[in-house]
Parts: sequence; structure tokens; C-alpha cells
Amino acid sequence: MKFLMINLFSLKLQYDKIEIEVIMTEKRKQRTDSNLFQSIVQWYKKRREKKRREREKRKKNIVREYVEAILVALVAAMILRILVVQAFRIPTGSMKDTLLVGDFLLVNKFIYGVRTPDHIPVINIKIPYFRLPAFKHPKPGDIVVFKYPLDEKLDYIKRCVAVAGQTVEVRNGHLYVDGKPEGKSKFIKRVYDSAEGTYVLHYRITKDNGKSYEIRHQENTNYVSNHFGPLRTSNSNSRTVEMRQGQVFIDGKPGGKAELLDKIYQEGKGRYRLRYLITEENGISYEINDYQQVQRLPENYGPVKVPEGHLFAMGDNRNNSSDSRYWGFLPGENIVGQALIIYWSWDNQIPLYKIFKKIRWTRIGGLIR
Repeated sequence: MKFLMINLFSLKLQYDKIEIEVIMTEKRKQRTDSNLFQSIVQWYKKRREKKRREREKRKKNIVREYVEAILVALVAAMILRILVVQAFRIPTGSMKDTLLVGDFLLVNKFIYGVRTPDHIPVINIKIPYFRLPAFKHPKPGDIVVFKYPLDEKLDYIKRCVAVAGQTVEVRNGHLYVDGKPEGKSKFIKRVYDSAEGTYVLHYRITKDNGKSYEIRHQENTNYVSNHFGPLRTSNSNSRTVEMRQGQVFIDGKPGGKAELLDKIYQEGKGRYRLRYLITEENGISYEINDYQQVQRLPENYGPVKVPEGHLFAMGDNRNNSSDSRYWGFLPGENIVGQALIIYWSWDNQIPLYKIFKKIRWTRIGGLIR
């Protein structure tokens, strides 16, 4: 019996030990599960934090990339503007009809040798400058952009009509270089310019080297020649009528008078018809017609010789241009570049809400000659 009690007690101890081990195992398992869960939570938090930092880093990188791209673009634009091309806007009509008010154009700066900046922007402090070697030099017929000699903060654009050593003269509105016309002149049309309030005459100039361009002059609408004929009358008493220096000759003999009745422009022929009433000394009167070409405003200038290192510049709108006739010769050092192409154009007189009419579509992309 005693032996049985001992065995039972021993079995109970073993059972308790097993139970304790089971309990301990379960607790260790619970602790392990808890640690695993905590580890997962910690891993998730770390992963989320890592992703957040990566997003912030990417955002910073994107901002930095944009800033760098903008800075590079600005630097490239500045280099292009200084060394290659520059944009200009036409503010006046001095180069009509080659260039119109509202034209935006690009200027080739390196062709004549790039001139480095001569002042610091904003504060406008002058600094030393130099000019790079030129690929070519301006020649008559080229359209050049330059710093206005009387105020170098302003940029002007005109056509070079003569270079150093050449002699310039304007006689009755006609330009002569070294005693010869600037080129072969052909009358194109006569139109009314509402902006200038007058009729203008368009001419095509063709130079000996084949280069051609269009100029315009204001018409001298009041011009009436003091001579005509000799003209043959168509009445029954046929006469030959002539006017010399304002004096009337009939059949070669002085006498009588001529009264201008009207002066009418013949559109298709580009000339005027002048109708005169001729009255002889014996009282006989009759009408005759004379024909007169359109006349530009009379103007005389020079002759002057272009000094070394200078050009003579004129606007294509010859009677409405501030150029070398008024402010003198153009120093070669003031030249910025050669006009290249019209990249945009619109009419300042047309309101913005008529945008499709305001834009001069046919001028965009046109080469400047």
C-alpha cells in the first residue's frame, strides 16, 4: 500500500511537471507570437517611414531638376542672345513695307562679329567690350540693327545704302551712290496710307548684284509740270501746242495761255491725265490732254562721302525715316547684327478680340531682304 501511494505521488509529480511545461510552452508561444506581431508592426512602420523619406527625396529631386533645367535654359538663352540671335520688335513705320509696325524678328548677331555687352543691366554701369571676328561686313542693301548713335540704349533698324569711301547724294528724291542710281528703279503701285494721311509710291530697286528690295516715297500730289508737249490738237483747226517753262507756244510761236481744268490719276496706267483749256490770243479756245508720271516729294541731300569705319543708313520709307540724313554716319562699332526672319507679326490697329484678323499670317516666317 505504501508502495502504491509512492507511485501515485510520483505520477502526480510527473503530471504536474508536464502540465507546468505545457503552460510554459504556451506562454513562450504567446510571447513568440507577440514578438512576431510586434516585429511585423515595427517592420511595417520602418517600411512606411522609408517610403515617406523616398517620396520626399523624389520631390526634392524633381524640384531640383526643374530648377536646374530652368537655370540651364536661362544660361543657354543668354548665351544665344549674346552670341547668336536676338529678338526685336518693330515700333515705327520707317522701314515700310519691308518691315511693318508689329513685326517681331530675329537678328543674326554673329554674322558681322558679335559685340559683347557694354553695360551691366538694371544698374546700367558701362563695362569694357570687344567684338569677335566677323564672317562678313555690311554691304549696300543689307538691313542692319544697330545702337542708335545719339542714344546707345536704343536699337534702330535701317538699310545700309553706302559703305566707307562711297559718296551719297539725294537729288529730287532719288538716291545716288558714287554718282549712280542706287539701282534700277521700277514703279510698282500707288496707294493711300491712312496712318500717314497721304498717297505713297512704291518702287522696286534692283542692284547690279541682283539683290532687290522695295522702297516707298510720299507722292507730291500738288506737282504740275511747267512744260508739256508738243501736243497735236484734234479739232478742225489743227494746232501744235507746247509749254516751255510756263509759256505757251502755238505752232512754234509764243502766245495764248493754258488753264489746268483737272488732274485725274489713271489707276491702271500709273499716271495722271491733265486736262488743259488752251486760249489763243484771238479768243479761240479748245481742250488738250497731257499725261504726267507720278512724282515723289522733292528732296535734296549731299553729296557727302562716308568716312572710314562708318556706314550710311536709310529707311525704306524714305520720306518718313530718321536716318543718316538727320543724325549722321553710322559707326561700324554700333552694329548689332543683320535682320534675318519675321517670327511673328500682328496689326496694332486691330482689336485683340479679332485675333485671327489681327495676326498677319502671311508675314510669319518670311525672310527679310
